Amino acid sequence: MNNEGYMQLTDEDESVSPASPSALQQLHPNWLVKFQLLKTMFGTLVFLISVYFFEYLINQAFFELMYFPNSNLTAPEQYRWYQVLYQLGVFISRSSVSFIHIESTWLLSLLQAINFVIFLLQVMYAYIPYIWIIFILILYEGCLGGLTYVNTFYNIIQRTNTVYREYAMAMAAVSDSVGISGAGFLAIPLHNWLCNRLK
Repeated sequence: MNNEGYMQLTDEDESVSPASPSALQQLHPNWLVKFQLLKTMFGTLVFLISVYFFEYLINQAFFELMYFPNSNLTAPEQYRWYQVLYQLGVFISRSSVSFIHIESTWLLSLLQAINFVIFLLQVMYAYIPYIWIIFILILYEGCLGGLTYVNTFYNIIQRTNTVYREYAMAMAAVSDSVGISGAGFLAIPLHNWLCNRLK
């Protein structure tokens, strides 16, 4: 194990051909190895959780409240376009790992937190005058989420010992669910508070 990766290959592991069955075998790690994996991956997992937390908090608490009466689109149409553009951003960015590799996913987490503040202020003060600006920001929001997801898993594949890779990827999969669930619980009171404030 070193600072470059999560559980790097040992000399013994390096002698195994990548095409051999033993190279594909996954070990069930003991509790010590699980703790070591979690310790080395902790920052990466926290950044994944935070990106999904802010992303789904934006989608669930704010989208319904961002209405532009000067637009040709009705409120339901605006909401549908928000969802379409968000998913488009996710799709584009998740397809980009062959071209773009991002080691520092903390930066994506920070940018998504800034997005959260931008959208919160928009709901509270409606300071962005045109819906197309919101469309661009939502597409960007989806791109940040997709980039974080795909690069987190790419980094795990590159850095983790082959025999522990499956377990490491499972921890990452649980982490994004933690962020989504946390956002779901907080979105309800936040949405209700904003509705009462805007009355």
